[in-house]
Amino acid sequence: MKPIMKRHINSKGNHLSEPLVVNMGISSGNAFVGTAKFESLTGCGCAYKARGMVTNPAARLGAFASEGAILLCRSTADRVDKHFSLTPLGKFELRNVSDETDIFSAYSRLEILYNAINFNVNIKLMLAMNC
Repeated sequence: MKPIMKRHINSKGNHLSEPLVVNMGISSGNAFVGTAKFESLTGCGCAYKARGMVTNPAARLGAFASEGAILLCRSTADRVDKHFSLTPLGKFELRNVSDETDIFSAYSRLEILYNAINFNVNIKLMLAMNC
């Protein structure tokens, strides 16, 4: 299943380049966020940073995701289950995370509806063409 946004962005882009695929990992909880000042050979600068127990699992889930997937940990899945269709993928060990993590894949209800309509239209076209 290809996400709606991925199809939209890739339809607008240069057809000679690689398609844009964005994978996401989302973990919920408390974190420290803000700017951090740093110095380098080229001078001083600032970067926006997030630190806390939720940032590492989110990064690991994002690295684990592929083909534009949105992967969620249990705490996030519990918060959004009324808005998204969630598929449990099982428990996985994530690097630098002490406990196994329940991982869920999310699709918006709009995405499911869009794919159902597309599937239905394709079936009707195939039947009309006697395929």
